[in-house]
Amino acid sequence: MQETIRTDRLTLRPLRRADAARFSALAGTPEVARMTGSFPSPFPIRSVEGLIDIFRAREATGQAIHRAILSDDRLIGVVGFARKDRSWELGYWIGRPHWGRGFASEAVRAALLAFRGAHPDATVSAGVFTDNPASRRLLLKLGFTALDGLSDSYSLCRDARHPLWRFEMSAVAEERRERLELMAAG
Repeated sequence: MQETIRTDRLTLRPLRRADAARFSALAGTPEVARMTGSFPSPFPIRSVEGLIDIFRAREATGQAIHRAILSDDRLIGVVGFARKDRSWELGYWIGRPHWGRGFASEAVRAALLAFRGAHPDATVSAGVFTDNPASRRLLLKLGFTALDGLSDSYSLCRDARHPLWRFEMSAVAEERRERLELMAAG
């Protein structure tokens, strides 16, 4: 995947340790952290620095790809992919002050396009806690298929398990969707 990805309003680039304070402030709020499985609230800067180091090491070994999402050169969130068995898991978050402006949609769409360029045959999965309907709508809009049933996943911030919707996008399903869009447009 490309080092840097630009959209109309955003830049996606590799995370840096210098991002830790802003990452901590945005991702460590209860509203954001509770929608993730692994973020505490608050999220101490030293812990974020360690997480960024882990993300970078996993990228160097081909096990993950993470990009800082910047608006006006300021970190507003993160999008990434982590290898899970034979597929890749998509994860993303946007800081609360930046919700409702389409940033998640723009960033995830751009990251998926770049990811597909590097991994054209990969299956991408995602999970969304059931009290996060905005992320559910986003994944469906981007062409993910909702899988039947609910699963449970642990949320560190909640200190509890919570029901999770599961989604998947295979390369075959994505090609079919793109052909249908082209047929409808033409």
